[in-house]
Amino acid sequence: QAPRDMIAAGFGDAIGKFTSLADWNLGTLLLGEPFDPAIAKRLRDALLTCADHVADIRRALPTGVRILMQALFESGLCMLQYGTSRPASGSEHLLSHFWEMMHHRRAESTVLHGAKVGVGTVLTAERYAAIRTLRREDVASHIKTARLPSRQDEASAIQLTFGSAAEDVSQHYLPFLDSIANNWAQIQQKILDQWAYVSEIAAMVPSADHIARLLEQAGAPSAPAELGLAEPEVRQALQLSRYLRGRFTVDTLGRLLGLW
Repeated sequence: QAPRDMIAAGFGDAIGKFTSLADWNLGTLLLGEPFDPAIAKRLRDALLTCADHVADIRRALPTGVRILMQALFESGLCMLQYGTSRPASGSEHLLSHFWEMMHHRRAESTVLHGAKVGVGTVLTAERYAAIRTLRREDVASHIKTARLPSRQDEASAIQLTFGSAAEDVSQHYLPFLDSIANNWAQIQQKILDQWAYVSEIAAMVPSADHIARLLEQAGAPSAPAELGLAEPEVRQALQLSRYLRGRFTVDTLGRLLGLW
């Protein structure tokens, strides 16, 4: 008996595992983050089951709602077992969190979290599509010219963007930036050496159009305009949401290659 927009938002949160799992794989491959294959499989199985029953979820049939709730519970249990939100929260969630923070400052936080996550998943899938187009020689060329932003510039951007929350944001992000800077040459070489595997990870993410169709079938928003977001708000989130976690994502990879 839940409101239909709440059910659709739950589906949007579940569908975000397409990109959060890929981001987790990138962090493991390129930074050596801990990875648990059993947790990853549980999340992916729950995600795919949701996608397979999108029509039942849209109609709020007991079978569909049960499958959706099981997937969301499974996500929570996987995060609990892993110890952080890493397996189930990647670039798509950072976009959602950023919009929520900005709207909260303007007292306009009215759109459900999962609805934003679903749209964030579409935008993140577009970035994975860009990664899939790159050949190893393209990557080598990008690495030659790529430059890390300075710590001072990043700290200034955080202060300008987040105001009173800047100190908390900096505590999450700047140590992560420092770890990248301290191992910059090794990370660049690993990106190049492991590009075949990076491409395989990117191929795990369906196209943005496919994810958008799944969201539409569930009755969930699939585009920023449906959330009331203007183009500048989308660009701002794509540029600045990375600061909210010290977490390697497709956004991190693109920035290390100078793609965006």
